[in-house]
Amino acid sequence: MKIKISKIILQRNVDITIDGINCTFENIKKVIDIFNIKHIILTIDSLSKSSSVFLVLNDLGLNYILSSNNSEIVEATVLVPSELIYLVLEEAIKEDPENLFISNLIDIEIWKDLFTESPQTLLESGYSDLTVIVSRDRQSIFLSFIKTRYNFNDVLNKIKEIYHNKGF
Repeated sequence: MKIKISKIILQRNVDITIDGINCTFENIKKVIDIFNIKHIILTIDSLSKSSSVFLVLNDLGLNYILSSNNSEIVEATVLVPSELIYLVLEEAIKEDPENLFISNLIDIEIWKDLFTESPQTLLESGYSDLTVIVSRDRQSIFLSFIKTRYNFNDVLNKIKEIYHNKGF
C-alpha cells in the first residue's frame, strides 16, 4: 500500500493524516520524535486485564485509569512523562491494540480530570497542544496540533523526509 499524506489547515490547528503506514513502534516513534513532548496522556484500547502492560506500568510507578465495557477487555489511560514514553509505547504495541490515543499535556496537574475527554477535545480546549491517533487496523496515523506551537511546514517537511528516506 502506498503512503498518502493529507493535510487540513484550520484557524487554530493543523490536521495531518498519514494513511497506508505500517503502525509499528518504530514508525510511531519517528512521527512522535518530530514534536516537543513533555507529558502525555496515552490511551490504549482493547487490552486484556492480564496484559503485561499493567505489570510495566506498576513497575514504573505510573498511575493509570481503566474503563471497561467488558469484564475481560479494558481501555487504559495513563499519564506518562517524556523519559518513559517510548518504553510504555513499545510495551503497548506488543499487545496489538487497535488504537492508541496520545495527547501532549500542557498542565499535568489536572490529568485525572481529563482522562475521559477525547484527544481532540483536549486540543480544542487548550489542555493539549498535540494529538496523535494511531489506528493500527486502518494503517493510519492522525496528527492534530496547534499552529502557534509547532510550525506546520517544518512538521510536514519532516514527515515527508522520513517518507522519502524510506522511513515508513
